Amino acid sequence: MLSFADARPRESSVIEHAEKDEFQPGDLLDCLRWEEGKLRFSADYLRGRRMKTDVVLRPDGTGTLTTSGRGKAPVLWLERLKGKQRLRVVER
Repeated sequence: MLSFADARPRESSVIEHAEKDEFQPGDLLDCLRWEEGKLRFSADYLRGRRMKTDVVLRPDGTGTLTTSGRGKAPVLWLERLKGKQRLRVVER
């Protein structure tokens, strides 16, 4: 939902983009897959929004969030979910 809300159109996807659109339960179900014992959410373009977001949840309770071309937006999503102050990105 956070990825969808922050996503913007790119190139020809602007034709499908509606500013007042919302992420729907059916969108979630369309993007969910069970692969190799892991639950995967994978969204590329959804109704003109460039999401490029992949979430993998493993049976041991760990997971990964991978995005492409989203800048620091995923850090902000995690902050919102945790209800905490903004995280700092540490570059090594």
